[in-house]
Amino acid sequence: MCLIFLLPETEFIPLFHKDYGHPSKEYYICNFNNYQQLETLRCEENPWFFSRMRRFSSPEKPGFLWRSSFLFSSCFGLSDYLTRSYGVLKSKLTHSNLKNIRHLLIRSTNWIGDAIMTTPAVRAIRKNFPGAEISILAKSWVAPVFKNSPHADRVLIYDEGGRHCSLTGKLRLATDLKRCRFDAVILLQNAFEAALITFLAGIPVRIGFDSDARKLLLTHAVRRIPEIRKIHQTGYYLEILRGAGLMTDGQDLHLTVSHEDQNRAREILVSYGISQKDGLLVGINPGATFGTAKRWFPERYAALCKRLQKTVASDILIFGGPGEEALGQQICEEAGKRCVNLCGRTTLCEAMALIERCQLFVTNDSGLMHIAAALDIPQIAIFGSTDHVTTAPVSSMSRIVRVPTSCSPCLRPECPEKHHRCMNEITVDMVESAVYDHLSCVRQQCLTDEKFPCILISTLRVRDSRQIQGAKRPLCIPTQSVGTRLMRLTKLSAEKR
Repeated sequence: MCLIFLLPETEFIPLFHKDYGHPSKEYYICNFNNYQQLETLRCEENPWFFSRMRRFSSPEKPGFLWRSSFLFSSCFGLSDYLTRSYGVLKSKLTHSNLKNIRHLLIRSTNWIGDAIMTTPAVRAIRKNFPGAEISILAKSWVAPVFKNSPHADRVLIYDEGGRHCSLTGKLRLATDLKRCRFDAVILLQNAFEAALITFLAGIPVRIGFDSDARKLLLTHAVRRIPEIRKIHQTGYYLEILRGAGLMTDGQDLHLTVSHEDQNRAREILVSYGISQKDGLLVGINPGATFGTAKRWFPERYAALCKRLQKTVASDILIFGGPGEEALGQQICEEAGKRCVNLCGRTTLCEAMALIERCQLFVTNDSGLMHIAAALDIPQIAIFGSTDHVTTAPVSSMSRIVRVPTSCSPCLRPECPEKHHRCMNEITVDMVESAVYDHLSCVRQQCLTDEKFPCILISTLRVRDSRQIQGAKRPLCIPTQSVGTRLMRLTKLSAEKR
């Protein structure tokens, strides 16, 4: 066994001087204690990599290390030591290290919303490694998020349902990655499996949070302190880079829709007779994964659709994934005409392109909510059981509707109290009012935003004398086609100017 200890440039006076001989147990314990002292001095500026700064007792009686009663606790100190010896001793990646990384792998998260929230981290990784070939390993349902990303060179599919399923499949995936000869990997996913696969693939530099007992599998293990878990998810993933000494590049989301997908979205709208000439194209997303606790009630979505059709909406698209077809059909039947059920009928790429064409999006906390935020679509996000602090849509075009209750956020898939109060107390009137108020507030941003070349609704249909809540001034909202008629919107009429 050979141990190498690095000394700092400043003077270092070890606490343990006695020559215990080499290679006795006393020798290793003495050096280990001096090493802990050295790391204690070095870690003051950067505490990320050093979770245990204590020194062991004097090596005069080292037998305590070998007693079974102390074996478990001593393994943790030894794991710190071994981990640092295999790379974390460098603490941070230096510029000289960065130049040597030519092939870099990013392990993506497994959910669409989480993947969208990693896009600031992906952009920052590209900024740190401008000359490297960057690959993203993602599962098939997440891969479209990075399909057109300018910050990644290729997307590798983690085929969990086929080639990479079961334990044999995981070993096969490690073999596939080993053939790619990556110089480094950054694990945005927290699972133990992610670290194990890259460890078996023999990737020399492995960076990620030290969660899920995977510290020994990482060369640069970033300590995940409790405070990190309380911040927004975009910042959470950026902390991995900060902990490794890498630069960040803001928390703005990024999503690119290809021209092919945009043309496909146009074809879908034409097939349903939607021209977008009169009124707004409104997207509704009534579903959400991870149980019903995140979902606002379908009958209330239907009631909201009816009201929007009388005021600002020309057509309404109901979005949803496989298994949510019945939910979309229920809303369409209750809402009436000009409501199209797209649940389970589009790919993720098509859904992203269709959301990009919407001028308003109303949704639960879901992956499509984060897609709308990344595309800067004006949206109303309804929150109940989930934490709006950590998963809110990152966009100035988004607004949250939420009623604080004593039991939320519970983060449960189903309401444990059975009353679903966090959603039940959000009324249709509240969401409708938030829609009109938000659209009027968006006006100021649209006037100076080049993304919206023509501003204002083309028409407003009001069939009764009901006052439009929040319409105290002319409503101005973005449209995505030049040449829209300029309208002056009042409470009861649309008067052409």
